[in-house]
Amino acid sequence: MRALRFGAVASAGEAMIWESETDGNPSVEADESNLPKIRQSRQNHVKLLFQLREIRGELTLPIFFTPKYADEVLPEVKDTVQRAIAIKNKADGLTDDDQMTDAMESLEKEVKKLEELGCILKDMSIGLVDFPAVRLGERVWLCWKLGEEHVAFWHSRHEGYAARKPAVENEFYEDDLAIRSLNREVVSKTHS
Repeated sequence: MRALRFGAVASAGEAMIWESETDGNPSVEADESNLPKIRQSRQNHVKLLFQLREIRGELTLPIFFTPKYADEVLPEVKDTVQRAIAIKNKADGLTDDDQMTDAMESLEKEVKKLEELGCILKDMSIGLVDFPAVRLGERVWLCWKLGEEHVAFWHSRHEGYAARKPAVENEFYEDDLAIRSLNREVVSKTHS
């Protein structure tokens, strides 16, 4: 038996979707016979999310980013991070409760905008943002810091900023291949 945990970033309100065979429990004890059922459930959930977003007329963003996709949303990410930092810096000097509440609500809106783009603000003091990605069949984070021209680094899910490594575009999988590789349907890009 082993614990299985699946996840994907989709949008605000759906920011982290954890699939499992049990009622919302992110960790499932499963043997090999349950793997196809769990994989199919995850694939169906992801398809449903995209269908719902299409019906609502929402922009469909990748669940997993490549450096190229991350660079495409980077101008909006950069502007949003800059606004969030400005709001935080202003809030740090406030003493009035009403003004502080307004600032925190504004800050929450900016963070939500980042989540809607599919990324996560990791450190507001330096403008550090992570994008979920799949590199060579493994879930990782693409990493960007305010002031950098491109999303050019990555680190594992268990490492942080200090462990960043240069990103090579062809090592990162787009959504369909990323999901298939996580489900162990393909081993590498050459086998797709």
